[in-house]
Amino acid sequence: MAARAASSCCRVAAARRFLLARKKKALEAGTRKKLAGAKQKQGMPTSRRRRLEVIRRKIRALRTLVPRASNGELQDRQDRHSRLDELLLHSADYILSLQMQVQVMQFMVHVLNPKD
Repeated sequence: MAARAASSCCRVAAARRFLLARKKKALEAGTRKKLAGAKQKQGMPTSRRRRLEVIRRKIRALRTLVPRASNGELQDRQDRHSRLDELLLHSADYILSLQMQVQVMQFMVHVLNPKD
């Protein structure tokens, strides 16, 4: 009788473990579904996300090209917009300075090479 009680106790424990594991999987799956649904409902469309990622990549590339524009990232959204404005202004200044350097070098070549 004791063996029978022990085996039924083991069966009950095994059944509980099985049910708990099943509930846990169901909860995890439900959570994943809820998260996926929340991302789709609250998130932006995939095409817009792709466009934004392309823009972010281009901004990162511009930061690497323009001196004085490679400072750390800021978290606040307004700061990011002002940082983008600042980056574009630095880029415009840098382009103008490069154009001026080219003009000065062309002038120097013209003055030092009087054959033309």
